[in-house]
Amino acid sequence: MTVTLIRHASLYAPEALGKRDILCVGKEIAKIAPSIDPAPLLSVFPDMEIFEAEGLMAVPGLVDFHMHFNGGGGEVSPEFRTPGALLSELTRSGITTAVGLLGTDGVGRSLNELYMKACSLQCEGISTWMFTGSYQLPSPTITGSVMADIAMIDKVVGLKLAYADHRCSQPDDATLIKAVAESRLAGITGGKSGKVMIHMGNSADGLERIRRAFSRTEVPLTQMIPTHLNRAPDVLEAAIEHGAAAPGLPLADTIKEIDDGHRTVNTPDRSRLVAVATPQVFAAGPYRAAAQGSGDVFDDCQLLENAGQRVMIVDGDPDNIKITTQADLSKARFILGCTDMRIGHGYDVHRLVEGRKLILAGVEIEHNVGLLGHSDADVVTHAIMDAILGAAAMNDIGVHFPDTDEVYKGADSLELLSKVVGLVAEKGYAVGNIDATIVCQKPKLRPYIEDMRGNIARAVKIDVGAVNIKATTEEGLGFTGDESGIAAHAVVLLSAAR
Repeated sequence: MTVTLIRHASLYAPEALGKRDILCVGKEIAKIAPSIDPAPLLSVFPDMEIFEAEGLMAVPGLVDFHMHFNGGGGEVSPEFRTPGALLSELTRSGITTAVGLLGTDGVGRSLNELYMKACSLQCEGISTWMFTGSYQLPSPTITGSVMADIAMIDKVVGLKLAYADHRCSQPDDATLIKAVAESRLAGITGGKSGKVMIHMGNSADGLERIRRAFSRTEVPLTQMIPTHLNRAPDVLEAAIEHGAAAPGLPLADTIKEIDDGHRTVNTPDRSRLVAVATPQVFAAGPYRAAAQGSGDVFDDCQLLENAGQRVMIVDGDPDNIKITTQADLSKARFILGCTDMRIGHGYDVHRLVEGRKLILAGVEIEHNVGLLGHSDADVVTHAIMDAILGAAAMNDIGVHFPDTDEVYKGADSLELLSKVVGLVAEKGYAVGNIDATIVCQKPKLRPYIEDMRGNIARAVKIDVGAVNIKATTEEGLGFTGDESGIAAHAVVLLSAAR
């Protein structure tokens, strides 16, 4: 068993944790601490390797979820085929997990070959998975069925196909929807994501065609991962001509240079500034030379600049944003149309009777009467469940948990609420926020509101700040006013799950 102590590394996980010592035993990280004394370890593991990492960074391994690790190319002719990836190439790039898939060539390369390459890399020390399918529909498979590949083969996590591309099978809407739906179902069956990696061609309306097709189905857009959306031929042509090129965007905001005290010291001329985006393209030789022994840089362009080379800037696409922060991710979802939001309203009423507990939002409230119902009759939670189901167009709680089923007799409504959240998650939705109103003459509910909010937040798995519960009376009017019953309303916002 190999034991290694890495000392004084700057650790990122991915947030900066400062300098840490890392003890590795076999293939596992056994301990991370500000300082680990090697002396007692050496008495037990005299062959322990001590690696001094002062000035170096330790980061989590990178996940490459779109890799042709059994080789790619071959689109023009066989001479353009590229060889499979070597473990050393991956680890030098910091990749410790790779997900393989076929490229353009689904004839000369096979899924069987891809599977064996995945197993080979796994044996060498990295984690691997793969997608079944290729550019074509019907998809090539290992078992004879896309669904069986995904559900039955451990390494297969989803489906690869191409769309809006001159090299694909030009599937109609029904064929595409069927393929995605089957991948989703196979993923559910096999306990996997069943995601569909869609290679997008150059068609200007490819994504819009997908949105239109799936708007008529129950399959969420989030089941698909579109790729190759950021082609930049202008950048490539400029790099071929000048050796280095990158897209740049004009700045809308005024830029200020500040000192250590956050006071302005200079205002650069905005007309001579650009925000550099991606992709950044360079001639391989000069780039590799510039990267040798380079210090800290902000981007790859700076590598070349430090080596004395200028980078040609071409007009960038403002919609082709870099995903660096959570705000960038939200903007990308908006651009891709993944901001599907739905609003649901729920209403429920239960009669007050003697001999029953009064339970509201999971809180048992001392009172001389309680609510009558097949379950625990938690009228607040029932209204919230109906609002969630309504937003997802999934009927109501009477359909999912009928009062004729003895399984739900006396059921804890918070547990049923958690099940409802799981049901809408299967459709690709998550609860954004909840606003509920309890209509009740007696007892006074203000002392219990915060506990109610906490119970609902935990059941739904959202922050308590996204749950509002309030109580009111009908001033002695109606069935709530004469204390015959309690009613509850709820409004819920669902959004496409992240």
